[in-house]
Amino acid sequence: RWALVVGVSRYTNLPPQAQLRFAHRDAEEYARFLADPRGGGLPSTQVRVLTEERATLGNLRGALQEWLPASAGPRDVVYLFFAGHGVIGDGGEAY
Repeated sequence: RWALVVGVSRYTNLPPQAQLRFAHRDAEEYARFLADPRGGGLPSTQVRVLTEERATLGNLRGALQEWLPASAGPRDVVYLFFAGHGVIGDGGEAY
Protein backbone atom coordinates (compact mmCIF):
# COMPACT_ATOMS: atom_id res chain seq x y z
CA ARG A 1 0.00 0.00 0.00
CA TRP A 2 1.10 3.52 -0.85
CA ALA A 3 -0.31 6.97 -0.07
CA LEU A 4 -0.10 10.48 -1.44
CA VAL A 5 -1.36 12.93 1.17
CA VAL A 6 -1.87 16.60 0.28
CA GLY A 7 -3.09 19.49 2.43
CA VAL A 8 -3.20 23.18 1.57
CA SER A 9 -4.62 25.85 3.87
CA ARG A 10 -2.97 29.01 2.48
CA TYR A 11 -3.55 30.15 -1.10
CA THR A 12 -1.68 33.08 -2.60
CA ASN A 13 -4.55 34.25 -4.81
CA LEU A 14 -7.33 34.20 -2.23
CA PRO A 15 -8.40 36.89 0.23
CA PRO A 16 -7.94 36.21 3.96
CA GLN A 17 -11.60 35.26 4.49
CA ALA A 18 -11.30 32.46 1.90
CA GLN A 19 -8.18 30.89 3.44
CA LEU A 20 -8.51 27.56 5.23
CA ARG A 21 -7.27 26.98 8.74
CA PHE A 22 -6.81 23.24 9.16
CA ALA A 23 -6.43 21.53 5.76
CA HIS A 24 -2.67 21.09 6.17
CA ARG A 25 -3.16 19.69 9.66
CA ASP A 26 -5.82 17.27 8.41
CA ALA A 27 -3.29 15.92 5.90
CA GLU A 28 -0.56 15.63 8.53
CA GLU A 29 -2.94 13.83 10.90
CA TYR A 30 -4.07 11.42 8.16
CA ALA A 31 -0.42 10.59 7.40
CA ARG A 32 0.14 9.89 11.13
CA PHE A 33 -2.92 7.64 11.11
CA LEU A 34 -1.55 5.67 8.13
CA ALA A 35 1.72 5.14 10.01
CA ASP A 36 -0.10 3.87 13.10
CA PRO A 37 -0.77 0.11 13.23
CA ARG A 38 -4.52 0.88 13.48
CA GLY A 39 -4.26 2.78 10.18
CA GLY A 40 -2.25 0.16 8.35
CA GLY A 41 1.25 0.75 9.72
CA LEU A 42 2.60 2.14 6.45
CA PRO A 43 6.32 2.95 6.59
CA SER A 44 7.26 6.56 5.87
CA THR A 45 8.87 5.46 2.60
CA GLN A 46 5.43 4.50 1.32
CA VAL A 47 3.71 7.77 2.22
CA ARG A 48 4.40 11.06 0.44
CA VAL A 49 3.10 14.12 2.32
CA LEU A 50 2.84 17.46 0.52
CA THR A 51 1.55 20.38 2.57
CA GLU A 52 1.47 24.11 2.05
CA GLU A 53 4.45 25.34 -0.02
CA ARG A 54 5.55 21.74 -0.77
CA ALA A 55 2.19 21.05 -2.45
CA THR A 56 3.24 22.62 -5.75
CA LEU A 57 2.02 21.53 -9.15
CA GLY A 58 5.51 20.22 -9.91
CA ASN A 59 5.66 18.14 -6.73
CA LEU A 60 2.15 16.78 -7.30
CA ARG A 61 2.99 15.82 -10.87
CA GLY A 62 6.24 14.25 -9.73
CA ALA A 63 4.44 12.14 -7.14
CA LEU A 64 1.68 11.06 -9.53
CA GLN A 65 3.78 10.57 -12.66
CA GLU A 66 7.08 9.36 -11.23
CA TRP A 67 7.09 8.30 -7.58
CA LEU A 68 3.84 6.30 -7.51
CA PRO A 69 4.30 4.52 -10.87
CA ALA A 70 7.88 3.61 -9.92
CA SER A 71 6.84 2.43 -6.46
CA ALA A 72 3.38 0.88 -6.53
CA GLY A 73 2.75 -2.35 -8.37
CA PRO A 74 -0.35 -3.35 -10.33
CA ARG A 75 -1.80 -5.20 -7.32
CA ASP A 76 -1.02 -2.48 -4.75
CA VAL A 77 -3.58 -0.20 -3.17
CA VAL A 78 -2.89 3.54 -3.43
CA TYR A 79 -4.56 6.06 -1.14
CA LEU A 80 -4.97 9.64 -2.37
CA PHE A 81 -5.94 12.19 0.27
CA PHE A 82 -6.52 15.87 -0.50
CA ALA A 83 -7.58 18.58 1.94
CA GLY A 84 -8.00 22.07 0.51
CA HIS A 85 -9.97 24.10 -2.00
CA GLY A 86 -10.72 22.22 -5.20
CA VAL A 87 -11.57 25.10 -7.52
CA ILE A 88 -11.86 28.88 -7.65
CA GLY A 89 -15.09 30.09 -9.21
CA ASP A 90 -15.45 32.88 -11.76
CA GLY A 91 -16.31 35.32 -8.98
CA GLY A 92 -13.20 34.43 -6.97
CA GLU A 93 -15.04 32.19 -4.50
CA ALA A 94 -13.24 29.06 -3.37
CA TYR A 95 -14.82 25.61 -3.22
